[in-house]
Amino acid sequence: MPTEKNKIFKNKVIRDIFRFKGFRASFKIAVRGLTYLFLYHRNMRLIFLLGLFSILLGFYFNLKGIELIALSITVTLVFMAEIFNTAVELMMDTIAEKYNTKIRLIKDIAAGIVVITCLNALLIGYVLFIRKIPYVFAEIPTPAQIIRSEELIQQDEAWRKKIKEDRFYISKILVKGVRALSEKDLREILVPFEKKWLTAYDIQEIIDRISDAYEENGIFKEELEIDFEVKKKVLEITVKEP
Repeated sequence: MPTEKNKIFKNKVIRDIFRFKGFRASFKIAVRGLTYLFLYHRNMRLIFLLGLFSILLGFYFNLKGIELIALSITVTLVFMAEIFNTAVELMMDTIAEKYNTKIRLIKDIAAGIVVITCLNALLIGYVLFIRKIPYVFAEIPTPAQIIRSEELIQQDEAWRKKIKEDRFYISKILVKGVRALSEKDLREILVPFEKKWLTAYDIQEIIDRISDAYEENGIFKEELEIDFEVKKKVLEITVKEP
């Protein structure tokens, strides 16, 4: 038979399960501890900023749900390791104010945990982001490409200023300096324009088609230098490949 004392203890345990007073007090203590860490520990502020940046970067690169979960867990582990390290350091400083070899070793071991979690975070970040970053930078043109694009724009404007009535009778078209294209590819481009009256726009179209053929072979227009000259009904096109 349960005694009166056991009944009181049982009722107290049941009441405590549904009481939130202790939980609220614990939560306040936890918030106070985190506030202290952010105010007085530079490493914690740095970890917070880097963690927030990595999470935002994950959303920017549209990481999958499982990848975002892995990233969040990784950031949380670094947080926990730094909190543990700080708590150990404060506790050791309270126990022994003077230098002690064992105390020093304990601090070093706690700091080693932070290093391990940081290395793990770098590895996870590398796996998640290394395939995403090239797609961002691939869209950024190099200075040489920008200069070449401006030159092409200027050439196009110069062609537009030419009088459309200026025509040349071209009986044959010769292309020099071409190594990346086959003779067959060149003839398919050139034959439709031979033995005809051509305008400046027609010649520009020939150059554009040659440039397109190079792009199909993996060489961009910006890497080419194409000039032309008309001599005695012969159109000579000179190509400088990279």
